[in-house]
Amino acid sequence: MKSNYYFLYASLPDISFNEKKDYRELAYLFNEVIDSLSDEDRLAVRYIRYPIDNSNLMILLEGESNPEEKFQPWGNYTLDELKYEIKSRDTIPAYMSRFIEYYHKLLVEFSGTSYIDLLNEYFMKEIFLLNDHKANSFFNYDQPGFDCHFIKRWFVFDRDFKNVLTAIECMKHDEPVERRESVRVDQRPGQRLSGDYEVSDLLLKSKSYDFSLSGTFSWMTKVLNLNSKNIYDYEKEIILMKLEMLDELAGDENFSLSTLLAYLIKLQLLIRWSSLDETAGKKFIDHISQKVKNYAYENNR
Repeated sequence: MKSNYYFLYASLPDISFNEKKDYRELAYLFNEVIDSLSDEDRLAVRYIRYPIDNSNLMILLEGESNPEEKFQPWGNYTLDELKYEIKSRDTIPAYMSRFIEYYHKLLVEFSGTSYIDLLNEYFMKEIFLLNDHKANSFFNYDQPGFDCHFIKRWFVFDRDFKNVLTAIECMKHDEPVERRESVRVDQRPGQRLSGDYEVSDLLLKSKSYDFSLSGTFSWMTKVLNLNSKNIYDYEKEIILMKLEMLDELAGDENFSLSTLLAYLIKLQLLIRWSSLDETAGKKFIDHISQKVKNYAYENNR
């Protein structure tokens, strides 16, 4: 029987992209919402926070000099808890534990960006196995009891969306989708994309301007028309498209778990938006551009 969270949802503050507000001050809501949910639904909220934990985990594993500055406090774990879990692995999910083991073995040298890609791919494998009782689980964990349909659809969309954005940017800059600077042992050599499936295969091989995906994704035309020259506006349009997709995925199930999860993911996106500004965005792009120039210089000497 699906839970109805009418009173909980009605008590949450309105959030809107149009409001000029620093949404980081609402990060406390993640824990408040969890305290009001059933045990099974509580686990669902943990899943939508794991990508934040993934980023925080890499900050600690890569030995950032001031991890407090980059640490995002709206994940499942505090900084101290995650430091403890890296050593003990008592409460972290199986995919994280498996990744930490892999990381410490240093089976292959590749950049930190590739490590976070791998960690997120481990996470996606766990998402695909949710409530699949017939699957031979890659992680060997007990299946949760909550309805995972919304979570699966959201993370599949997010993976497809990011892969398409990556392929389009490669096409615009006349860069191959294959990553030349590193070779991964766990997937096709040098692939920039996440996962090995039908969409990533089309993005790698299709010669069409839309990678033959306009008939598959309703949002494809919008993405093709995005202008990435102004990183601030680019990020804004991306967030707006994600907010729209969350409304579509949540549907008309008012006050359901799906509605709450959509609200919390929206809050994550708005928190991220609150942390951006045009100056920071330009610095980030300049930094990436310089790395590309340095790489090209080193390989052409």
